[in-house]
Amino acid sequence: MKKIILILFTLILILSVNVLAVDIDIGMPAIDRTGAFGHNTLSVTIINKGSPANASGMITQVEIWCTNAYPELNDGNLGNVRVATFYETDTNVLTVRDWEALADVPHSQKVVRSVSLNVEQGDYIGIRFFPGSMERDTEGDGMWYLFEDAIPCTDKTFTLSPTSVISLYGIGAAVGWPHKWNTQTISKWNTQEFTKWNGLE
Repeated sequence: MKKIILILFTLILILSVNVLAVDIDIGMPAIDRTGAFGHNTLSVTIINKGSPANASGMITQVEIWCTNAYPELNDGNLGNVRVATFYETDTNVLTVRDWEALADVPHSQKVVRSVSLNVEQGDYIGIRFFPGSMERDTEGDGMWYLFEDAIPCTDKTFTLSPTSVISLYGIGAAVGWPHKWNTQTISKWNTQEFTKWNGLE
């Protein structure tokens, strides 16, 4: 009997951990795009406006795709890279919530790096680098940019490019309850989303 109770207790703990894990995503997919955005003599800070964080928690992985617009500089790779989560304090005015420095990012491929960035729902993801350039499309949800080092920054005014996006994306995990079970909300169980269990939603 004790063994059965112990097994049941262990299963409950495992299920509780799986149920509490909620995926976070932020930014735009790190893909090969139609253009580039960067500078050959200045630091650049760029923030994706599209796809803000869907939940609060921790960004644990970032994906970056840069291009080879300036092969004479750093072999075309991104140098002096920092990534950050930002929040808007006024129209086009942003503040860094958390940031982390990364090693140089090689061009012409998706690069995945582990990070630990605090994020709140509604935050944006940004990157600072010099030299180099990011993969960019001009048909999207917009990006902010500044030709200076703005990671970290507080209440910094950025220029909005209303339809551009860059290949910068982050994922992570948070505690949350988007769906309901027995008056509680849950999101996933063993990585599968569902909305009903035993007739409850």
